[in-house]
Amino acid sequence: VFLREDHAPWILRLARFASRADELAKAQRERVEAFDRTIFKTQMEVVMECFFRPLEELWDLGELVLDWHWPVASAVICVSLLLVAWWDMLAFAVPLLLLLNVALVVSFRMLFPNG
Repeated sequence: VFLREDHAPWILRLARFASRADELAKAQRERVEAFDRTIFKTQMEVVMECFFRPLEELWDLGELVLDWHWPVASAVICVSLLLVAWWDMLAFAVPLLLLLNVALVVSFRMLFPNG
């Protein structure tokens, strides 16, 4: 298959990429040889401390709140979550009221067909 200029641009980039396969393999070998396990271990420990430690602390805090270990803090958090849910529900107030109105009209007509 001959590559022409009217082929898709990605085909030309793929051909250029494939033609450098030996260079890429050599660069990969160099990176593998330069890899130092102790540096990787140190960096991974830093990542674990910075990422997973706060998540564990938040999990423990959530368990304390759910167990009502601190009643005032638990009450404040629960009330604030209820307020957020109520605020988000305001957007659906008009459609819910319209659905309730339709349900009442339909149920009234079913109970009293002659009006």
